[in-house]
Amino acid sequence: MSLPRRTTTVTRLTGETKVQVSLSLDGGVLPAYETCEHFPQASPEEATRIVPVPEARHSTQFTPTQQITINTGIGFLDHLLHALAKHAGWSLAVRFDDHHTAEDTFLALGTAFKQALGPRLSLVRFARGDAPLDEALSWAVIDISSRPYSVINLGLKREKIGALSTEMIPHALESFAQAAGVTLHVGCVYGDNDHHRAESAFKAVAVATREACRRRVEGEVGGGGELSASQIEDKLQECPLVQELNARKLASSPETTSFTSKLFTILFPGSPAVNAILATLYISGPPNFLLALCPPDINPSSLSIMVAFAVGGLLGDTLFHLLPEIFLGEDSPEHVRFVLVEPNRNILLGLAVLVGFMTFVAMDKGLRIATGGVGGHDHSHSHTHAAEGSVAISSGSTTSNKENVGELKKRKSDSKTEANNNNLSEVDKKEVSPSTKLGGYLNLIADFTHNITDGLAMSSSFYASPTIGATTTVAVFFHEIPHEVGDFALLIQSGFSKRKAMGAQFVTAIGAFLGTFIGIAVQEFGGKSEAGDLSDAGAMATQTGLLGTSLAMKDLLLPFTAGTFLYVGTVAVIPELLETGKNKGEELRKTAKQFIAMAAGAGIMLWISWA
Repeated sequence: MSLPRRTTTVTRLTGETKVQVSLSLDGGVLPAYETCEHFPQASPEEATRIVPVPEARHSTQFTPTQQITINTGIGFLDHLLHALAKHAGWSLAVRFDDHHTAEDTFLALGTAFKQALGPRLSLVRFARGDAPLDEALSWAVIDISSRPYSVINLGLKREKIGALSTEMIPHALESFAQAAGVTLHVGCVYGDNDHHRAESAFKAVAVATREACRRRVEGEVGGGGELSASQIEDKLQECPLVQELNARKLASSPETTSFTSKLFTILFPGSPAVNAILATLYISGPPNFLLALCPPDINPSSLSIMVAFAVGGLLGDTLFHLLPEIFLGEDSPEHVRFVLVEPNRNILLGLAVLVGFMTFVAMDKGLRIATGGVGGHDHSHSHTHAAEGSVAISSGSTTSNKENVGELKKRKSDSKTEANNNNLSEVDKKEVSPSTKLGGYLNLIADFTHNITDGLAMSSSFYASPTIGATTTVAVFFHEIPHEVGDFALLIQSGFSKRKAMGAQFVTAIGAFLGTFIGIAVQEFGGKSEAGDLSDAGAMATQTGLLGTSLAMKDLLLPFTAGTFLYVGTVAVIPELLETGKNKGEELRKTAKQFIAMAAGAGIMLWISWA
């Protein structure tokens, strides 16, 4: 397979230094001169190839595989550059005009290396090189990672080698690593002669660089050929157009942190796992403690305004935060971001949303079947079925009273009416039908299960981003208040005392913590997402994640949560908000209040997103 040659020419002009570097990482003929004021037009012959200077000594090489021409005026610097180019397999020409420094030379060389290397696809990437020179032995390890860093330890003792200051030798390698965007570690194991220590180190760097730059052929196994998502992002950030967009974004960004950001930082100061546990504590504790202020005979239907507010918050969180995060990722405050489109990835994420939605459909349907069709576990938590349970009790009592009336036909009608009313009142106070008791216990089971999904929502959202976690916590908190009050009223209707009903609600809150810990475990040990290892369309086709995509199991928790929120905010709640009474004027006023409350809940989520 024929691969394009990696060549470039770089000109570095400063107030004191003029350096031009022509480089071919694959050897062979060098690119033409770049003409400028300090490097005028080359002759036709020089424009196509580099001609060695006849009087140059060790710094010049002209063979079919390599062309090296270096003449800095500092003999030992020429020697080191030639050793680096020769053993790395490069063709190299370094041209100067007037004054120059070793640092500028290697900065220009590093820049040329970076440009010639291009997008860094299908490279070996990691490599080590060892090189002896007589009594000296040096090693070098390089990572072509777009993460510039260097550690150079040569142990040079002399002040100069020839005309070159020895302190410039490690600094030259540091400059190269910085400009080239590579991680470079170099050390000299032992050696008596500083000349040999320095030259063996440069040869070791050359050997390591040559191997790291080797392009893998198709089918060859290599560990570092693909670019991670962060590396792709780094390469995009080098584009001049992107840098201009970044500058515009920073210029238009607010200079101070918003109030909501400061508040969320105070409430959630730890790692994603710690913040998820704190969030679960926030959504479970305060709503349950509020039950102490609720009267035992509270009517769940009176919570419709609070329910509408919670619906707006849930749908706002889903549409403004969760779904954009799932499919597009989170915005960066410092620079513009780009989205890589991967085949089938979005389909699998959408499937996870559907699974979350259908899971709650199955839970609700199963509870309705278990209770004989008397309501269901209303995930809006307004629990209108609590009132339905009360009606069922009254209906059963009336039937029983009619039988008693038939057996006591001789009583006077007014006596019968009084007896029936007394009997009805007594049954309402003292008797609870078995089906209603069963409904109460089944509601606790469903509530426990639902709280597990709330815990999963906390963990998955905080592992997605701190902002998504915080907004989800706010939405679930306001959703939990009518939820807890509605469940409390249902348990009272099922025969629980106020104290037992509050205790039962605290027990179901354990489910939220259980879900949180399950979510944390899945995020920590649920497999590494490979979305960050895409290099190009060809690499996408060979992903080893779920169903051939880059997704891991943990990546599906957030879309599963979004699906459950969609169910809670629509199917489980909207029917209750659509219920109307006979008083049209009262219903119109109630509807207006519900719409205002829903808009307020969604508006808070929108405000947090916008801020």
